[in-house]
Amino acid sequence: MAIFSAYFDESGKSHSQRVVTFCGVCAPANKIQSFEDEWNGLLRRYEMPYLSMKEALRLKKPLSKNVKALGKRERIDALKPFSDCIREHIELGISVAVDVEAYEKDLSVEARRRLGGSPDPHYLAFMSGIMGPVAYVQSDDHVSLICDDDEATALNCYQFYRRVRKIYRPAHDKLISISFAQDRQFPPLQAADLVASLVRLEAHLQFENRPYDYRELFLHLTAPSVPAKMMWGISFYGSERMKAFGKKLEKNPLGTKITHLQF
Repeated sequence: MAIFSAYFDESGKSHSQRVVTFCGVCAPANKIQSFEDEWNGLLRRYEMPYLSMKEALRLKKPLSKNVKALGKRERIDALKPFSDCIREHIELGISVAVDVEAYEKDLSVEARRRLGGSPDPHYLAFMSGIMGPVAYVQSDDHVSLICDDDEATALNCYQFYRRVRKIYRPAHDKLISISFAQDRQFPPLQAADLVASLVRLEAHLQFENRPYDYRELFLHLTAPSVPAKMMWGISFYGSERMKAFGKKLEKNPLGTKITHLQF
């Protein structure tokens, strides 16, 4: 039996942006420790207290005091070691993106009611995201969730966590805890921030055909590896997928084999 630590972060707010994401990195404790050792080593080398993608994606702003990395090519090269650290030590990556317009227009009232009734698509992303490690781990393994502490969503996430455990037996058996923490002190949450930020940019490309500077980094992060050290669960809820999910949910309660939010 193993306990997997699953660190999650979100990117995007539905009231102001077209896309919201909820993404995570998951691994057993021994791999999390080796990940943190290498990540902290990178931060020391770069003379950065922590990695914030909100700042790191700004090409005209130096990445750190001793690593300027101004410009697209230089910034991608500077961020790739963090991506490589994730690929080397993390066992499972989770990427969920929701098109806010599709959630509002293409998910029926009945389907939304069965999902919990929230007008915020973040909770669809949350519920789908935490099912990733549940589906991945072995039958006798367990999952501990650690989410970035967001005052606007933390309390509702806890309530949705309890809802998922109540309606879906595998989640009840495998999910054993949820907590909230500041990403500055937790390198795996910084990694989840990196994933969530890149996935949101990729989702804008898929949903709106909006190009972005960091696609090379996204493809590098999510590329299949041989031999496989890391697996990815990637789910983009655009218009067509939202309609299909809604139709299933109208006829089947959430938590059945048909509607339990698989990737």
